[in-house]
Amino acid sequence: MTLTFLSLLILSQVSDGWQENARMEDEVNFFYTGVSSPSDNERRARDEAINQARSAFLIEHFGLHLRIDERVISNLDQQAVTQDLSIRTPEHYLVGEKIESIKRRKNITYVLLSYPKSEVEKQKRNIKVSPQLSPKTLKSETSRSGSAELIITTEPESALVYLNGVPIGTTPLHARGLQPGAADLELALPLHKAVKREIILADGAPLKVKERIAPEIGRLSLDVEPRSAHVEIKDVFNDAASELASLKLKAGEHRIRVSHPDFESIEQTIFVSPGSDTYRRIELKPKPAKISFISNKYPFKANFIGKEDEAHSIEIENNEPQLIEPMFEKVIARKDGFENVDVDLNLKPNVSTGIQITFIPGESKTIGNSRSRESGSIFRNPWFWGGLVAAGILTGVLVGGVGGGGKSSTSSDTSSPPQNDSGSGGVKINIK
Repeated sequence: MTLTFLSLLILSQVSDGWQENARMEDEVNFFYTGVSSPSDNERRARDEAINQARSAFLIEHFGLHLRIDERVISNLDQQAVTQDLSIRTPEHYLVGEKIESIKRRKNITYVLLSYPKSEVEKQKRNIKVSPQLSPKTLKSETSRSGSAELIITTEPESALVYLNGVPIGTTPLHARGLQPGAADLELALPLHKAVKREIILADGAPLKVKERIAPEIGRLSLDVEPRSAHVEIKDVFNDAASELASLKLKAGEHRIRVSHPDFESIEQTIFVSPGSDTYRRIELKPKPAKISFISNKYPFKANFIGKEDEAHSIEIENNEPQLIEPMFEKVIARKDGFENVDVDLNLKPNVSTGIQITFIPGESKTIGNSRSRESGSIFRNPWFWGGLVAAGILTGVLVGGVGGGGKSSTSSDTSSPPQNDSGSGGVKINIK
């Protein structure tokens, strides 16, 4: 028999309400709890609680007997436990172990470990259990656990179960080895309201608890363009956007689909925060119009111009339909050796349009932004540039007179600009 010293410490000091060495299970995992003795050393307390839960798991499933070394009792700083092993070290039996939760309260650390049932069964099939422990010995080692059982189911599932403030597993849950008596039960599920109640655990038949957990509620405000679009939110709303108001719905993710015959459909996932308002604007993009160019000359360049100075140019090689965004208001067809052809457009989304382009021999002009002459900017106004040239000529004449050494004066009305006080002289210019 090989004696292996491990950094394990199993003490009987536990806080009130904690279910010592409780063993739970769901469809996939076994769960075991562990608790540390009071300690300011968080690392040591964490290891102690984890190793206590491990020991309960190993004893039940693989017969690995852990007993407290006398040196541990006499010297708490030397944490060592003798362990009887005949085949392997405990690490071989801990495949798939997962720390589900660690909680620290009043210098005591609580831990919840899980072990996948599939791995446990695999280990049991492939590895012989240590033979040195009799069933009677195993029974005495697990007799510290309580005799009460608790079966909890929830709708929806996967709620975290707290017993006296400490997590013991997730629903659906069958917890064994609990201490009889009153206990505080809490069920927590993200984006749902917590359920809190007091239960009485007793010997005998398991206590069965079934709870429906209500979702948290939030509000969603949608601003959809166009208002005639159809909005669909599963189990919440299925109507025109014009009928939308602030929606009251479950907190969490919601899949939203917005559609319109003349616009590209959009699907989005929107997260609604619990207890608050969520705002989202959805603007659909118009479907392209279809344009067929019927011309006496191919190929040629088609330049599209929009009302906001948008520009787009494509090469037209035949009368095949072209997909064009309906925001464009004008097209200029250009071909070398021929005069440009301007056509005003009135495009509709998802509607086909035919345009006749007839080229006449002549000078082909370079195409700029055809709307520049209509722009309201002063710098695009030809009268502005003409006035500026006239002002330059007048300025040259006046400056030349002053530079000749003679005295010059100009007449002006009373609303003349302020004089230049820089000391370099000044010139008054009136443009009428």
